[in-house]
Amino acid sequence: MTITSLNTVTGLLIAVDGTTSRQPLHRVEGTVLAGLQGLVGAEDVESVPLRDCPNKPGRTVDAWTAAGSDLQPNWVATALAALVSDDHRRVLHGPVVLLTTDQRTGRCHSLPSELVGGIGTAASRLAQASTIAGKVEHALRA
Repeated sequence: MTITSLNTVTGLLIAVDGTTSRQPLHRVEGTVLAGLQGLVGAEDVESVPLRDCPNKPGRTVDAWTAAGSDLQPNWVATALAALVSDDHRRVLHGPVVLLTTDQRTGRCHSLPSELVGGIGTAASRLAQASTIAGKVEHALRA
């Protein structure tokens, strides 16, 4: 393993249109914050813990999203987050990046490949169904 791979984590980006892509994030002084800010498109980002990471004791799967609601709602990421976390109130905005976090150290790690495929498939299917997003948004605001 090279130094670069030790200092790079791969997040799963869920775009507002529901498309997914693997995105490398470089650690600078132990953090991936600057890369996350660039991918999410906001200076103020927050981590939303979704669930424990399967087969990785002490790690959680986290969604990194724009803090506040200045960006467009990401209905696909919101639906996925609600499914795995049972939090049906939070709306995620803008592009969302999924990573895992070690709860002891606070250090981010790549999303395990076994989750990337399943989440990518689910996001794709939700994006196909997103034609109802306008109706959902209207219902949530009512």
